[in-house]
Amino acid sequence: MKKLLSSLLFLILLTACKKEPLYLKYFWGDVSGIKINGINWPSHSDWTTKIVGEKLTPTPDCNFTLAFIRIETYTSDDFKRESLGIGGLPLKTGKYILKNSSSFRCDSLPATVLNLSTADGDAGVGNYIPLKGADNSVTITSYDAATNEVRGTFDITFVKNYLGAFYDTNYTDTIRFNGGQFHTRWIE
Repeated sequence: MKKLLSSLLFLILLTACKKEPLYLKYFWGDVSGIKINGINWPSHSDWTTKIVGEKLTPTPDCNFTLAFIRIETYTSDDFKRESLGIGGLPLKTGKYILKNSSSFRCDSLPATVLNLSTADGDAGVGNYIPLKGADNSVTITSYDAATNEVRGTFDITFVKNYLGAFYDTNYTDTIRFNGGQFHTRWIE
């Protein structure tokens, strides 16, 4: 019985940690011009950047529709490594100041967070939160309600909240995303 349970546990761990296929149908659009402290992001030349926009329906604590943008970096083997989330954006053009919060609760929106991971995003190894007092903003330059296409720019300064010892990065305690441009479609 112990041998059977051990084998079953091994199989579960083996399947849970395998590389998941990249579901490209959810990613649509492009990002460009993103620099972290003056260096192109992602900094690894063989990594790619993907973007997805999500439109969430109102919840009991948020009585309005919210939009989220997630920009992720992937290794050449399609393993997710970094995820920049910007959430709680209104569905209209304008400049939006991001609150100094990494919480995506209705009362703290719009907000942002940068998560670092290994094992295809399954194992978080660190994150950065918005720097208080910095001019963190997202500007939605165009929005087409018929197609849900959105374009915009962003500038965000983060400060290290947690960084595991095993994450291989040259990131400093404070990192600045400058000149980011995005074009995506908000999916429901």
